[in-house]
Amino acid sequence: MPESAKIHAQRTGENSMGKYTIGKVGGNVTINEAGGNLNQAGRDVVQGNAFLGFQQDADKAQFLAALDNLRLQLRTVQSEVATSDTQNDDAKDDLSVELLKQIKALKSLSEQAAALPSAQAATPQHTSSVSDCLSTTSKLLDQAKDFGEKAADISRKLAPVITPLAALFGVIL
Repeated sequence: MPESAKIHAQRTGENSMGKYTIGKVGGNVTINEAGGNLNQAGRDVVQGNAFLGFQQDADKAQFLAALDNLRLQLRTVQSEVATSDTQNDDAKDDLSVELLKQIKALKSLSEQAAALPSAQAATPQHTSSVSDCLSTTSKLLDQAKDFGEKAADISRKLAPVITPLAALFGVIL
């Protein structure tokens, strides 16, 4: 493991659970369960028990329905990008291809999520898949804003959906 990838944690505090302070990390940090508060740069980002995965069946059903809707809306964005007259053909083709790949990635994510049990902690791979897929979707929506008014309008409406969708799985984007 390269030196830059190592995490140096320091245990402080007096109770048996302790407090861990992790310095600057040059990549992603995944925590499967945490009691208490998760804190980033002096502010609480999650309070109570952080649980990565679906807390209950209703969360899972809502997550899957939202993914299906997101895929449907991305198809509309992709068709708007493809027919846009605000960018050159190469730019339209590049973003159209990326959007189609993302639509397939969201379908794969949906299939993986459907197989996960509720009320059981998700694996780091599943957590990473959710985080990466939704982050990429958000970035593509930002790019689509430059491809005509309708694509921009849909992108602006979908962007605020991504963070709550991730939260259903317990992931903070």
